[in-house]
Amino acid sequence: MSLPTNERIPNDINELSPTRQRHIRRQPRSGSEAERQILLESIAKLTEPTPAFFFRAFLGALAVGSALYFKSPALLIVAIVTLPFNNPLFGLAFFPITNNGKKAARSLVSHLILLSLTFTAGTLAGWMHPALFVDQLNIYHFSSLYWLHILILGISTVLITLIMVRQGVQSDTLGVLLSYILLIPFAISGFGLTNGQPLLWTGAGLVGLTHLLL
Repeated sequence: MSLPTNERIPNDINELSPTRQRHIRRQPRSGSEAERQILLESIAKLTEPTPAFFFRAFLGALAVGSALYFKSPALLIVAIVTLPFNNPLFGLAFFPITNNGKKAARSLVSHLILLSLTFTAGTLAGWMHPALFVDQLNIYHFSSLYWLHILILGISTVLITLIMVRQGVQSDTLGVLLSYILLIPFAISGFGLTNGQPLLWTGAGLVGLTHLLL
């Protein structure tokens, strides 16, 4: 089932009938080149960072820093929920398919801003915190790779991608898991850097980079 050659090709996948949308999303390889392009454009729109993304990134980083400073599990949960869905990361992942260098560069810069905010928040929290640190948040488990984190990362990423392709939406619930696995290690690394915790500084930094590459 593909678009008739004499029919106007829409710019938005939502302009197609629900039946045709389901067909394109579930069997993209069986569609025409025009249909696949429409699907790619719809996914690209989902991965574009918005002003709300940067606002939530700032608030989430502020909450992360507060959680580390006050050693508050409740604030850490607030931070993870507040941090935005990682649109730029998926924008970069789709670059080999879309071949849109401008959008890939925008995604890269946006993702670096997100990482910088979380790392800076951790750095400030470690700098202001007394040297004697009692690990009430169990953050030291981020100082080395943990098989459960890698499993969660892999499953969440695959499911999010399938949901984006098949349903055309973002999964905020799975996005929370990715925020915990991908962003919190960088905040902890910054905390260790300025708080005299070399195990956290190097260990959590390497864990964060490894998760990011995976």
